[in-house]
Amino acid sequence: MTFNSITKSTNRGIQITIRDSGSQGNQTILKDKKSGKQLIFDAGVMPSPAMKRSMKNILGVCLTHCHRDHSGKVRYYKIPLFGTEEELSDGRITSQYDMVHNVPDVNYIQPEEKFSIGPFTITALKANHDTPNPVHYYVKIRDFGFFYGCDSVDYPKEYDKYFKDADVIMIECNYDLDMMKNDSGVDEPYPEELKLRITEKGHASSDYIKKRMKNFESKLILSHLSRSYNLPSKMDETFKKSIVVASKDRCPIYIHL
Repeated sequence: MTFNSITKSTNRGIQITIRDSGSQGNQTILKDKKSGKQLIFDAGVMPSPAMKRSMKNILGVCLTHCHRDHSGKVRYYKIPLFGTEEELSDGRITSQYDMVHNVPDVNYIQPEEKFSIGPFTITALKANHDTPNPVHYYVKIRDFGFFYGCDSVDYPKEYDKYFKDADVIMIECNYDLDMMKNDSGVDEPYPEELKLRITEKGHASSDYIKKRMKNFESKLILSHLSRSYNLPSKMDETFKKSIVVASKDRCPIYIHL
């Protein structure tokens, strides 16, 4: 598989760009080719020169949560910002702004709320992560559905209606449970308290995703792989029908639909 450009013959007029994925930074861009309008999910990386040139067509940044790898570069995006009030009011985000001279265009949303940004109709969905009020986003453009998943320990069964409707589901597949338990291949093992935080409050394991998403595997983009406790090659074998995203050698990825 060629990871820099993946084309599926659907003629839906959609492009998904995954600029980076993982603890070093996260960002995905959804583009409606028919209107030229784009929507950004998370701002953990700097805008590229091409993005700066086309910023008038980028309608906003939808933040899933306030952790730095998802929000750490948001101050460089001079466009509307969307997210829950609890997340956008967190100091990790507000500290990036001069709140007198550089107040961002902030738009508060809540889980289960549906809202529109240009041609994109978006539903925010509650995530299970260790920040104040994190969310996933389900996006519709005409008849195309895209689920953008936040870091989350689990994905409740009530989200199956979105998974069934979606054409593409991007969710995290953070760690391999055996690798974490055995510290296999790790030079500096995580302390036990960090492992506990990851497993109970932080992220979803590949073991959980394999069971939970078995009916949707062909729709999956698996993201946010741990550099210490997961391997892209192992996930390729485990999820043969899915696209596995990893930083460095597999980003950016351009998916044309």
